Order: sequence, then structure tokens, then C-alpha cells
Amino acid sequence: MNITMVAPFGLKPKGTTRWRVLPLARALAARGHAVCVLVPSWDCPEGAGRVWQEGGAVVVSVPFPARLGRAAWPVLFARLLREARRGPQDVLHAFKPIGFSGAVAEAVLRFRRGASPRVWADADDLEAEWAQCRPPWQRATVAHQERWVLSRADGVTAASRALVELVDRWRGATPLYLPNTSAMQPAAAGEIPGRVVWYTRFLDFPPDTVADIWAAVVGATVGAGLRPAPTLHVVGAGLHGEEQSFAEAVRARGLGGTVVLHGWLEGDALAAELSVACAAMFPFGDTPVNRYKCPARLADLAAMGVPVVAHGVGECPAYVADGETGLLLPPGDADAFAGALLRLLKDGGLRARMRSAGRARLAARFAPDVLAAQLERAYAELACCH
Repeated sequence: MNITMVAPFGLKPKGTTRWRVLPLARALAARGHAVCVLVPSWDCPEGAGRVWQEGGAVVVSVPFPARLGRAAWPVLFARLLREARRGPQDVLHAFKPIGFSGAVAEAVLRFRRGASPRVWADADDLEAEWAQCRPPWQRATVAHQERWVLSRADGVTAASRALVELVDRWRGATPLYLPNTSAMQPAAAGEIPGRVVWYTRFLDFPPDTVADIWAAVVGATVGAGLRPAPTLHVVGAGLHGEEQSFAEAVRARGLGGTVVLHGWLEGDALAAELSVACAAMFPFGDTPVNRYKCPARLADLAAMGVPVVAHGVGECPAYVADGETGLLLPPGDADAFAGALLRLLKDGGLRARMRSAGRARLAARFAPDVLAAQLERAYAELACCH
């Protein structure tokens, strides 16, 4: 098949292209398909115009006159649409039903001509919920575009079961459940006892409460004389400097010497940092945004085999099997969360079993080739029906 994927934005700072689009593109290319990924360069103009290979898939960073700012975005849309219509195509898959990728899908659906490709749309968040902080007209626009594209696309993929249920109600047809994957490989080094990682964007859970949880962990280990003393390694950064607020909360609790802020890490540096963690904390608030999203960071942690303590919200139970690959808790009890972390810190045998089970679970259910095979079948079945 000839498959064109339209990414919603560049490789940084958001993760959909890196975590979702490119692993699927590489895996489909490995299965013998001709795959082209179109990347709108609005948020990464420094890479505009680049064309490169990702494991057999061709990636094109579509350029636009960035010096004009947002006034040039119609030019970028026109160029994306032109590239999306170039050459013979069987599938056009737009990742995110809003923004540039959603606009391309909508244009092709509204103005079909000749042998148009089957149009697929991918949902990995409930975008209308993310837009709640925007002006009313933007919220209305996002909600309308999201529902229109997901309702009228020929096929839909959805990253969470909550999104599957929602889109099923909109379409009257069940979309393909396609959770996030990870292509990361564990580094050679083993775990460092006492080393906990918090892999975060600072959006899932109040940072002050995380500081409270960590204070409880440190206090309990000091009281019990646990050695080595635990350290929390924070990988990630907020959109608006939230990591600095967390650092201040840590200092206010006298925990500065137990916490290391790494900021965003990528590639080998990220794999190395996650691989040596003996446990991970993944607090996840019970909010509408979190119920509908699929945290790709959990896929990365599973690929590294890191035992995870998480709240049982949204897609967390898909990646964290309670008692098997980590520990799940209901949200709202910081002391219980700290206690679960302490359990992992104290039990090396349990961590070893969870590390092995986590990697096996990801390989069986969430590996790129497993998900690509499911997507390939869905593409073929839709083509046969039309």
C-alpha cells in the first residue's frame, strides 16, 4: 500500500510525532509498504525543508515562510495539502483531527476527486478538553473540527478505550483501538537501587502533591534506615516552567539534596536515564483530559522494564498490570502512593519480576510491529469494503 501520514507538529517539544507517528511509519515500511510522513514545520521552522529516512519511511518537513509568523500558516496548509495529494495513494492518515493535520483530512474529505485515498483520522487526546483554557471561539472551533473529522473519516484509530467509546457514539462504528508504543531499547546498565524516576510533563498531577509524596517516601526511609537513601530523578519539563515551581516545593520541604532535575532528555540519554531507575512514579489525576489520553511515557517505561507506581486512571491500567508490572492505586491518597513506592524500594526480588514482566507485556501488546500489523489489517479491510 501507498500510505501518507500527516503529523500534527514537529518532533519537539510535543510527543505525538515522535512517539506515535514515526514508530508506526517505520513498522509499516518494514512490512513492505511505501510510507511517507508529512511534518508541518510550524513549531520547528529550523528543520523546514528537510527530507530524511526513518527506517524505510520517508519523512518530509514541509517548509513555509516562517518569517511571516502565523500569517504564513495558510501557505503551510496549502503545501501540506499539495504534498498529501501527490502521487498514487491508498491511505491518507491524519494524526490528530484538528490543526494542520485535521484541516488536511477535512479538505480531502470535503473535496474528494477521482481515486481519492481512504482517509483515516487518529485521536490520541480529547482535543476539546485541552482547548478549555482558550478563548470561546477557539474552543468552539476545536470541538467542531474534532467531531466533524472523526465522524466523517473513512476510518478512525483511537489511543484510549475512552476515546474508542466516545468516537463510537459519534460515528455509530467502533474505531480501531491503537494505543501508544515505544521503540526504545534498554541500556546495558542495570538498575541503581534507591533511584526513582518521575517522567513527566508536569500536566498530569499537581507538582506540590508530588513533593508531598516524595517527602513521605524520604521520611519513611530515613526512619527505617533504608540504604541506599532514595533519590528522585525528574525527566521532563513543563510548558510554562512548572519544573521550577516543583523545585521550589522540594526546597521548601528540605528535600533539595534528594531530587535531580534533568529536563527533557531524548534518544540514548533518555534510555540511559530510564534504564537505571529501580522504580518510577506516575501520579495521574482523575481529570477529563487524563481519562481520554494515552500516556506514551508509560510505554517508554514499560520498554525499559521499570516497575511503575501509578494511579488507576484512564489508560494507566493498560500499561501497568497491578502486582505484575507495577502497582496501581486509586487517586486521592498521597500516603498510600508513598507506601507503594516504599514497597518497591524495599523489595528487589519483586522489582526484578516486574521488570521482566513489563518488557514482555510491551512486546506482546504494544510493540510497534504488533500495532502496525493491526493497523495494516484495518487498512486492508476498509479498502475491501469500499
